[in-house]
Amino acid sequence: MHLLDEEGNIVWSRHLPVERKIYQPVLLTSDKNYLVLTNYEQPGVKPVNYLMKIDRNDADIWQKLLGQNLPGHHLAIASDGGIFMLGKGINQIQLTKMYNNGEVQWQKNLPVQHGLSLIAVAPDGNCILAGTDELVNKALVVKTDADGNFLWQQYYSGWDFTSVGILRVTPENHFLLYGSTRTYYEDRTWLLKADAEGNELREDFYTPGFIAAFRDVQRGADGFTWHTGTFHNWSNSFCFISKWKD
Repeated sequence: MHLLDEEGNIVWSRHLPVERKIYQPVLLTSDKNYLVLTNYEQPGVKPVNYLMKIDRNDADIWQKLLGQNLPGHHLAIASDGGIFMLGKGINQIQLTKMYNNGEVQWQKNLPVQHGLSLIAVAPDGNCILAGTDELVNKALVVKTDADGNFLWQQYYSGWDFTSVGILRVTPENHFLLYGSTRTYYEDRTWLLKADAEGNELREDFYTPGFIAAFRDVQRGADGFTWHTGTFHNWSNSFCFISKWKD
């Protein structure tokens, strides 16, 4: 794990134990510190999640052992300053809410068995959870309220096989899915926008080729969103950058 300055120089490095897995990038908090979620898994033993908060100088603020829960895959900051963690296991999805000091506030098992790996908090405080349901090859979105109560779920699909890698929410409580969709002969990056009730508002396809994927999405202050990604054809690999108005 590294902290880089604006010119790409390494400010500090931290090496985590090799047996710990990291499923998401480091999360920047409102007080300009960092949350790092790792989990330790062994065959036949329930996973143990570690959540730590560190400052910009690589000093520990706190570390929490979250116990033997489902492997934590994604974090999001709640509207009250707390922390949501999405956990997923075999045929089980779990949502955990923590206070801003890492202490567990509640845990709830969702009525969804698989397919979720991303979480985001909308401005209204509700949670959007998304991922790929590989049993049906479609994108799956689940919405809960701020207390983890299930509200609705919805499937989305571009072509025959659709997967999701990035989830974003907008100031209007809409959400955006960034992923890829393919048939047996073509692969494109796929973008879908839906409103707070899950109704589809817009769908776009980019970059014909193979193994197309978004790599990063950043929203600018002007309301436009910048996308970067990669795709391949039969003999070459390419990078792309695009700008999109939400």
